Amino acid sequence: MNYQARDQLLAALSEERAAVREFVELLQREQLLLTENDIEPLLPLAEKKSANAVRLNQLSEACRRLLEKISPKLDNGEIEAWMKAGCTEALSMWREVRTLAGQAKQLNNVN
Repeated sequence: MNYQARDQLLAALSEERAAVREFVELLQREQLLLTENDIEPLLPLAEKKSANAVRLNQLSEACRRLLEKISPKLDNGEIEAWMKAGCTEALSMWREVRTLAGQAKQLNNVN
């Protein structure tokens, strides 16, 4: 893998990871407001959550396109193997993004 592609992937994953973390925090805040029956702040929070979801989808798509150049199959096992062999820094970020995305999905379903 050339350094430019590696650096682009690392930057994209880093940005996506930060966005997913922020999204999880919003969902946790939403959950707290719902459990406290504090509905007034929910509308602005919902607007922010919607905007973050759009941004997160854009970042996810950008990462997918970069990974597609590397691994046309886009199979999780193949991507992990490639990252282990050629870009170990990306592997931990990619795993964290996947874990956080699962957490966000679970929180969103509960809320």
